[in-house]
Amino acid sequence: MVSVLSCAMGIIYLFTPGIMPYHETFIGKRHDDLEPNTGYLLLALLRMVGTCMLCNGLAIIFFSRSLFKHHEQKLLLGIFLVMVPPLSVTFYFSLNIGLHTPWWFALLILLMQLAALAISYSHIRRERNH
Repeated sequence: MVSVLSCAMGIIYLFTPGIMPYHETFIGKRHDDLEPNTGYLLLALLRMVGTCMLCNGLAIIFFSRSLFKHHEQKLLLGIFLVMVPPLSVTFYFSLNIGLHTPWWFALLILLMQLAALAISYSHIRRERNH
């Protein structure tokens, strides 16, 4: 589920025609009212974040498939490194920018990812002990 949400947000960020409404609220201007270079830069940054979110979601799908097939604990570290630091930073900045941002979405995905990692770790340990 985390990977699907990450991919979905990545696709939204990749194909949005302008910056998100919560970005407009934060900077106090609509995308169309920005100077062309500023609008281009912000949209480019948004697309870079979208690309990272999409790639992270796809990486989680790859890692998860391998994890369930091979029961390798080291894959949990890969999943952790791909998702938890970026989600933590996203949550931190979203919350500090203001409550008009979707900070709750970043927190939800982060908590879901941590729960999935804990459940997977428990499952792998149980499989190895049998």
